[in-house]
Amino acid sequence: MSDGFASEEELRGLGKPTGSQHYRAYVGLPERYDLLAALQFKVITDLGLREYHNVLDVGCGSLRLGRLLIPFLLPDRYVGVEPEQWLVRDGIRYELGEAIIATKRPLFCFDGECDFEHFERTFDYIMIQSVVTHAPFDWIGRCAARLSAALAGPNGLVVGTYLDGDRNYDGAKWAYPECIPYRRETLQELFASVGLLWRTLDELPHPAGVTWFLLSR
Repeated sequence: MSDGFASEEELRGLGKPTGSQHYRAYVGLPERYDLLAALQFKVITDLGLREYHNVLDVGCGSLRLGRLLIPFLLPDRYVGVEPEQWLVRDGIRYELGEAIIATKRPLFCFDGECDFEHFERTFDYIMIQSVVTHAPFDWIGRCAARLSAALAGPNGLVVGTYLDGDRNYDGAKWAYPECIPYRRETLQELFASVGLLWRTLDELPHPAGVTWFLLSR
């Protein structure tokens, strides 16, 4: 992508495979970028999100959800965590613009092992969409403890997705762009060990064939 004029196809990443070095294609099929943004926003608002809530977006990527959440929320309410800093940079450049960033003052952390406590707040909603579907189990365990510590109680909610399977991914590395499975019972027990109650939204479809889950106190 150049600094000059670009076609619509170049800007939207159309025709590029998932995982390509384009801010939309890297996080999934670019043809579904807008659809998944709208779906995530609908899910979290249907669950009760209001403009005054604090939201943590884990794996915020190129701000697919953030481009809707940041304008919606009041200033200083959005926090995004994303180890690929260039994704956030391009999301701001091509989807939001610096003016809205200056007005809404979102915070970002570019550490994949980010300790959420350093934000010095708890979060009413935590989105972790398309993260468990790529993460090794030991990272999920570390993240679970951090989620539990950062979640506002007793009404805070974690909203995420996972790939339901009859076996657990046993690799030590992140898998991307392919999705990896975990048994529902395994994840349920893991989150229960840090005080979080697991439930799934089996009735809510996802175009990638994964399952929505909720975590609460």
